[in-house]
Amino acid sequence: MDEDFRASCRGPVSRKQLVMTRYLMTLYRWKWLFLLTLLIMLGGSALGAYYLFPPQYTATARIWVDGQANGQDASMGLTVSKREQDALQQLTGTDSFLGDVLKPTPIGAQLNGEPRHDQDIMRPVRKKLKIETLGPNTVVVSYSGRNPAVSQQIVQGTLDHFQAWITKTQADLTTAQSQKYQQMMQNQLDLYKKQMEDAQKQVNDFLTIYPNPLPTTAEYQQLQELKQSSEAAAGLYATVAARLAGLNTTDALATTYQSMSFRVLDSPVAPITASIPLKQVAEYIALTLVASFGLVAIAIILLTWRDTAVRTVEDVGALSDLPVLAIIPGLKSGSKRERASAIREKVGVAIAQHASIRR
Repeated sequence: MDEDFRASCRGPVSRKQLVMTRYLMTLYRWKWLFLLTLLIMLGGSALGAYYLFPPQYTATARIWVDGQANGQDASMGLTVSKREQDALQQLTGTDSFLGDVLKPTPIGAQLNGEPRHDQDIMRPVRKKLKIETLGPNTVVVSYSGRNPAVSQQIVQGTLDHFQAWITKTQADLTTAQSQKYQQMMQNQLDLYKKQMEDAQKQVNDFLTIYPNPLPTTAEYQQLQELKQSSEAAAGLYATVAARLAGLNTTDALATTYQSMSFRVLDSPVAPITASIPLKQVAEYIALTLVASFGLVAIAIILLTWRDTAVRTVEDVGALSDLPVLAIIPGLKSGSKRERASAIREKVGVAIAQHASIRR
């Protein structure tokens, strides 16, 4: 028996203490294997984080939008930058515009004209292409990717094609173009209406399955996300509907597009320094560590309950009512003869004490 556990074996011990002692003994016996397992899991999580969350190079451009919000936009609380942001987001949402942006890049070489295939290529690009406002007249366009040159090309291409689209729109602004634009806006409105109805249907279907989810459940969190999506779709539909209502004449459309021009404040450059999504990496590693400790805990429980060896006084008591006369220490120092002599002496003393007690 190990010397470290000898003191804990004396005196009455509760069942709970006995079980915990056995778990600790299992952990102690297999400590190096468990430590090696944790190190392997930690190394695997670090390697997985490297491949799942690779370094990203972000290219950014800032543009200054000239003009002021017209009466229709001002009444809805839309700034000039917000109007330009909305227009640019709608353009990048079309396959034709984004395809033209990607043609000069290595990503463009993967496009083959097949709609479904091209959409699969463009979908991750749209997720990484960010268009945000910074004040009433400033729009920020950024893209994050593994290749710094490609990031710069995509941002620059977006600005170039947006400027070309504005120039062409201003040149072709006629009554026929006005009607065409209104039809385009109506089609866009119909699309937003369908998105709004689909979002509300998802909420209704979810409530049918989970009518009253508790706030602490995952279903409640999912319901809140569906409601937020529904509200966002409804707000977008209302905005486009109000804007379409204001386009009643060619003059109103001309006023809108004549003010659509911008100047590049900061041109995009190929980034030198990469960024890492630290929050996602930390969450991934933390989840891996929790899973690792859970596996170790399960292994300790299984090894303990499969261990039938008699190691402590309590183990003897659980198997037999016979009295324990002596505890043989686990001597680690001295020669084999010295250790044997010490054990015989301990056993002799214990037997003599037991005999005197019986008298």
